Amino acid sequence: MKKYSLLLLPILAMLALGCKKDKTETDNPIQIGKFYAGGYIFHIYSDGQHGMVLAPPSVERDIPWGCSNTVLGLTSPQYAVFGSGAGNTYFISQICQDGNSAAKFCADLAVNGFDDWFLPSIDELDSALAKLRENPAADLKIDLFYWSSTEGPNGGVYSYSNSSLPAQRRKVNTNKATSPGVLLRPVRIF
Repeated sequence: MKKYSLLLLPILAMLALGCKKDKTETDNPIQIGKFYAGGYIFHIYSDGQHGMVLAPPSVERDIPWGCSNTVLGLTSPQYAVFGSGAGNTYFISQICQDGNSAAKFCADLAVNGFDDWFLPSIDELDSALAKLRENPAADLKIDLFYWSSTEGPNGGVYSYSNSSLPAQRRKVNTNKATSPGVLLRPVRIF
């Protein structure tokens, strides 16, 4: 019996080592398109542990941007870049007191255990739409526009088209008050 036990030990050890699963890229939950931290990852920072997610489809709304008679001054390039959406949303929600506005909806949103959602800047929105447009779980509407927190010239707001043709994806200066059908999809940093 002792003889068989000694023979079985190396075999069991080889089986155990052979069955050990190698850690692969697919084991990492932080990948573009994966559901993580309350939404779908569309941007990963250089540290590989943090990034940005787009809220799930259940949150999508057709809500007016708000502040239709107010120019807030969020038109310079600093309000369009990555990292400016959260500050833009805070500023808009402090100045614009419309009860049913896109920024207020984002600022008040609590979904999937997170309550730090915001209206993306135009660059953040562009990245989310470009990287998640092929992800069926993200369920982005084709050929419709989504609000950003970046104002355009003359009191409008930049919205972005999720066109089925990449060459036709574009930002447009949309009227805040008279643009039904422009959708809202919040984002957050994880």
